[in-house]
Amino acid sequence: MRNSMIILLIFILLSCNDSNQTSDNDISKKVNTTDAEAEYFPIENSEYKTVANARFNFWFDLPKTWKAIDKSATGDGYFIITDNEKVDIRIYGSNKVLPDEDYYESLTKDRGQIQDFEFRDGTKGKRIICKDILYFIRHEEDKRISFYIKADEDWYRKNKDILTHIAKSIRPGK
Repeated sequence: MRNSMIILLIFILLSCNDSNQTSDNDISKKVNTTDAEAEYFPIENSEYKTVANARFNFWFDLPKTWKAIDKSATGDGYFIITDNEKVDIRIYGSNKVLPDEDYYESLTKDRGQIQDFEFRDGTKGKRIICKDILYFIRHEEDKRISFYIKADEDWYRKNKDILTHIAKSIRPGK
């Protein structure tokens, strides 16, 4: 009986170990340990790496210091991790359910601007601006690729060229 109590006490003490906890300011709170980091591929521009999404068959470039984490249950896209935990950036594919114009309106809710945008390969898409949220939308047959950015104006201004580079780099897989 005494040995059982000691074993139970040891088990309880070991279960209370908080070494896996993170502070509120720790960026790793955004990334669950079960989430998968993307596989990266080198490209000609040494400041960037390339990421692929197998489910929706698209690629995009990402600064070497940023990470792409698949937090979805379906493999539809990635959360982009930067040096600022307050920034929310995502890139994901989806099947077309709504007609294009209805989809744009669902994003703007009559409070945003819808502008034409051209990807690096010449494909036409849309840039949608709503307050502190920015979307870049690329259409591929029966699917959409959406690049979502939510950041304060100062951070966006400092990183505008990087974000534009990422958006322009979105392309279908081979």
